[in-house]
Amino acid sequence: MNSKEILEELKSFYDPSSIEGMKRSGINPNKVFGVKIPILRKMVKKNQNKSRFSTRIMGTRL
Repeated sequence: MNSKEILEELKSFYDPSSIEGMKRSGINPNKVFGVKIPILRKMVKKNQNKSRFSTRIMGTRL
C-alpha cells in the first residue's frame, strides 16, 4: 500500500464527531482526519510492517 492509498483510506474513515472530541481535548483540529484509534490499529495490522506504514504516513504532506 503506497502513501496515496493510505491517505485515501484514512479519508474514507473521516468522522466529524471525533474531531469535535479532539478539540475538547486540546488537540489542534487543523489537518486531522478524525479517525478513531481502533481503526488506525486495524490499518497498521493489515499492513504488517508498522514502522514502514507509519513512515509512509508521516512523510506525506497534507
